[in-house]
Amino acid sequence: FNAEGRKMQLLVVNPPWSYRNSTVKDLDRWSVEQLANLPVPSMLAPEGAIVLIWAPSPKIDDAISLFQKWHLSYHGVAFVWLKEKETFGLMTRPIFEFCL
Repeated sequence: FNAEGRKMQLLVVNPPWSYRNSTVKDLDRWSVEQLANLPVPSMLAPEGAIVLIWAPSPKIDDAISLFQKWHLSYHGVAFVWLKEKETFGLMTRPIFEFCL
């Protein structure tokens, strides 16, 4: 919904993903179950809408599961963000994030 109560034709979701071994304490992190409880289907225009979800590599399966939990179809990767600076992962240093 927006301020005027209209439903969305495009919704871009950038979830605050939770990680099992995260040391980041300054941000509120959400579980997949919490994200799945967002009222996404009721926010979308009945004539059709596009939903995009940003997901780093370890969260791609979780992002695809959100499409299913929201009763939406997953159609593939829309964009790939190549990060200019390396980030720290548990086992690797991921430099890509995917918009599904």
